[in-house]
Amino acid sequence: MLQVFLKDGRFKEAQSYLEKYTDEVGEITEAAFHENYIINAVAHDLLRRGQIIETKVELNLKASPHNISEPDLISLLTNITDNSLEACAKIPPGVERLIRLSVTRREPYLAIVCENSYPGGIDTGVKGTGIRSSKNKNGHGYGLKTIERIAVVYNGMVEFTCDESMFTITVALKDK
Repeated sequence: MLQVFLKDGRFKEAQSYLEKYTDEVGEITEAAFHENYIINAVAHDLLRRGQIIETKVELNLKASPHNISEPDLISLLTNITDNSLEACAKIPPGVERLIRLSVTRREPYLAIVCENSYPGGIDTGVKGTGIRSSKNKNGHGYGLKTIERIAVVYNGMVEFTCDESMFTITVALKDK
């Protein structure tokens, strides 16, 4: 995200973003989960934030995007992971919390699948998704619409499924 702000000349936003996350970052173990720096950064953030809310995170990061823009990839992955972390944070203490993030390729598509524990009670209000955001603050609650918009741009699809304890979002983007 920082790089996007800098490329766009949005220096005050970059500074604000850096200050916000510098305060939140504790000790970070340097590890390379993926060759793509955006996927790697999102994986690090997901693991760090998952640890804070006592959520087990499993990663299966085997594919790289070829023709997906950096801003779209950042937006897609951060919306997906933010939503999964938010759902897990709502699960009562003592109940297992789990997030599985997978980035794979099924030619010609890049497939992103995120499964997460959730407390149930999916609201079916967002047109076309069958899902409604629980966010009421200004500027929040647009993540699902953003995910769907990106899927449309790349001639892809978004699918949501859930059972009593796991929610899954699958996004396939045509990447060739």
